[in-house]
Amino acid sequence: MSSGSGLYIPADTLAGLEKLAAVADALTANVIQLNEEMERILDGKADADTLVTILNQHAALYKPPEQAQ
Repeated sequence: MSSGSGLYIPADTLAGLEKLAAVADALTANVIQLNEEMERILDGKADADTLVTILNQHAALYKPPEQAQ
């Protein structure tokens, strides 16, 4: 156990939490990108092709690593 903090987090749990945080960051960035693109479409400055690409990227974030391509 680590002295000082009184809290022990196993290395594999910590690694899992770091991966989860990275996925959460990627999802957040992707949702922001989706929102911006939707606004551009509503303003008539973009078409749906880019939105479809972003949605496909977003969907890929939900796949397990062995299925993501």
